[in-house]
Amino acid sequence: MSPSPQPWVGHRILPLVVIDEPKTVLPVIDALGQGGLSIIEIALRTPAALRAIEMAADHGGMTVAAGTVTTVEQVRNAIDAGASFGLAPSSVLPVMEASQSAHWPFIPGIATVSEAHSAHGKGFGFQKVYPADLLGAEKFARSIYHTLPEINLLPSGGVTQSTMETYLREPNVFGVSGSWIAPRDLVAAGDFGEIARRAREASEAVESLG
Repeated sequence: MSPSPQPWVGHRILPLVVIDEPKTVLPVIDALGQGGLSIIEIALRTPAALRAIEMAADHGGMTVAAGTVTTVEQVRNAIDAGASFGLAPSSVLPVMEASQSAHWPFIPGIATVSEAHSAHGKGFGFQKVYPADLLGAEKFARSIYHTLPEINLLPSGGVTQSTMETYLREPNVFGVSGSWIAPRDLVAAGDFGEIARRAREASEAVESLG
């Protein structure tokens, strides 16, 4: 079966997770699932990240994304590890072209209207706004909507439980990405119960939006 061209569709929250020990990824997945989430974004920020992606993909029942993809080599490695799609904090042309050549679903990052317009012209209708909190939050998303309403945005950077709902009310925001549900310190401490609680709280908030 060929991968979905947009595996992120239907997921309003993409929990970003930084993994230092590969063995912790499975209890994190279980905690997210208990909270009603079926997707995980594993950031390529540690030596353990690719192994964690492999383990998460083998686990099944969870859409697994590779986050913080910044090089062509990382595109190849993430694909080999089994990631369903990738996300980047930037819109670097070689990285975008590598994902397209591999037919790997990809969400580049943008921080200006010019970057959004350019990435859309290269075929990327779904884009990550980063760092969203420093760019004006929902006001930035609104400005993109007024000029380029066909672009679908994923705010990331400083997103919290309290700001999530504000973002998701914008017509061009399809989801949010953030680390508040499974932050690095909770993962390291093995506090998977708290991660499950935060996932449940976020899921219920999304459901209340309709």
